[in-house]
Amino acid sequence: MLPGEQQLTLILATQSSTYTGDGNGYAGSAIDGDTNGDHIQGRSCSHTGVGDNSPWWKAELQQKSAVSRVVVYPRTDNGLTVINGVKIYVDDQLCGTIVYIPGKTSYNVSCNSKVGSGVKLSTSGELVLLMLCEVVAFGYLSVDGGWSGYDEWSECTETCGTGTQTRTRTCTNPAPLYGGADCTGTAEETQECNAHPCPIDGGWSSYGTWTECTETCGTGRQTRTRTCTNPAPLYGGADCTGTAEETQECNSHPCPIDGGWSSYGDWTECTETCGTGTQTRTRTCTNPAPLYGGADCTGTAEETQECNSHPCPIDGGWSGYDEWTECTETCGTGRQTRTRTCTNPAPLYGGADCTGTAEETQDCNTQLCLGKERQ
Repeated sequence: MLPGEQQLTLILATQSSTYTGDGNGYAGSAIDGDTNGDHIQGRSCSHTGVGDNSPWWKAELQQKSAVSRVVVYPRTDNGLTVINGVKIYVDDQLCGTIVYIPGKTSYNVSCNSKVGSGVKLSTSGELVLLMLCEVVAFGYLSVDGGWSGYDEWSECTETCGTGTQTRTRTCTNPAPLYGGADCTGTAEETQECNAHPCPIDGGWSSYGTWTECTETCGTGRQTRTRTCTNPAPLYGGADCTGTAEETQECNSHPCPIDGGWSSYGDWTECTETCGTGTQTRTRTCTNPAPLYGGADCTGTAEETQECNSHPCPIDGGWSGYDEWTECTETCGTGRQTRTRTCTNPAPLYGGADCTGTAEETQDCNTQLCLGKERQ
């Protein structure tokens, strides 16, 4: 035998047909375990029926095995050796074909450790018998694989928030041999790990709306705020960096400047020296001048007042003359007068008196007197 090789147990032999003319030809006769080479009695051998077409004989292996070789002991008594061309199989795997050698009592056919569950011998042609006194299989019993212990768990794929880790085992305890079954199940085992929540760093929300500007013009300030809620920090995550409030200038356009009046200038010269005239004075909308849409000054730029309201002097004016007085003489030239008054108008308010005389004299009755007319 080869190192580690052992005789394999064959069971449940069958054949294509059975010849029982000599009282014994059953298939099981070839696996009775008698391997002493005394196979000359027909009663101890298996026989297929006479005239069988392509006869065959087969037996199962008690345990699936790697068959190294098959030894066949054909019937040799009475010159009835029928073995040439017989093919040896392990299941459906051909090991080899027997070539008859006169005087040879056994044939050792190598199967090169073909793995199977049975051995089969077959030939072809009519009127051929299979007469097998013993069929012995040698080889190695199949060894089913067994799992080793698991290795250590691998590093978790995540440090938090649930990752996975694996551990493996190998089909080496023992490893499958000679067609033995592989290990059932999986070589890798997986489990969840680091299932605690991951720290969530805080994130800023969007800014809210700007507050109302502190000034309507001339540059004020306004603010807007945001919160550390997008997301809020959780499980030891970092707070948001930066500030929650943002400030900017607003309404930086100049404020409207309403116009203001300057002081009045001097009064103009009075239009009259007496008797009430008028005079004016002006001011300008320049203290300050209106700017950036500011309102103009209200009111008027010019102020008027009466002046020299004292009465004007009225110079005296002569009235018309009165009638002439009666002549002082009736003849020989007399005198008569007439008068006027300074009342047309009378002088007022320092007005000048009338110039000239108030009385006018003239000769009258200038004719000569006659007789006693002149006294």
